[in-house]
Amino acid sequence: MEYESKNLGKINNKKCYINNGKYGFYLTHDSKNYKVPDWFPHEKMDLEIASRLLEYKKKMSEQWMADKVKPKKEEESSDDEEEEAPKLEIKKKNKV
Repeated sequence: MEYESKNLGKINNKKCYINNGKYGFYLTHDSKNYKVPDWFPHEKMDLEIASRLLEYKKKMSEQWMADKVKPKKEEESSDDEEEEAPKLEIKKKNKV
């Protein structure tokens, strides 16, 4: 039995669909796909549940991106610590 895309309604004036793909059910909203958890029965998916799922997925994505982009702490170096090794210049010999 093939499952057809089902229009759930509009969220923020953009259509929201539930689809069945290769890896299970997913929502499509604003040209982006969001996986529906395997344990959730897709027959019970409605507009309210879809909007809460989209909100949750977006929040988790923002948190993940914020953790990924945290600036690294720069270590302060004093004059007493190791100094950088001097750069060596390599000169090429001219063949005569």
